[in-house]
Amino acid sequence: MDLRIQKALALMHERMNLNNSPILLAQEVNLSESRFRHLFKNETGMSPTQCLKQMRMREARRLLDETFLTIKQVRLRVGINDKKQFSTDFKKTYGCSPACYVARRRDSTHFTTPEDRFNRTAKITTK
Repeated sequence: MDLRIQKALALMHERMNLNNSPILLAQEVNLSESRFRHLFKNETGMSPTQCLKQMRMREARRLLDETFLTIKQVRLRVGINDKKQFSTDFKKTYGCSPACYVARRRDSTHFTTPEDRFNRTAKITTK
């Protein structure tokens, strides 16, 4: 991979919560904006904007999985200020809203084995 694109990817990841516009990234790697966009797409298969969105969604999912941060804290940490936009992007990427994702994750961690889930369900339905 082109070293300039590697540097741009590293910058995008390090400064995910900041403005990573293609213009600023192109300047950082000493390329014109059009050349940067062209080279970036050739090297990664996606535009800088698409790549940043993907990075943000992966990091959001990781934070929701591995931390006790609220959805708002996660959203702000990955650099998305608009609550609706975050929810829409997350749902497009993972098939459910962040709140639904957290609820499913929480439900799936209450029981350690499938048998525990079955036994819990059986107890509920027999009462």
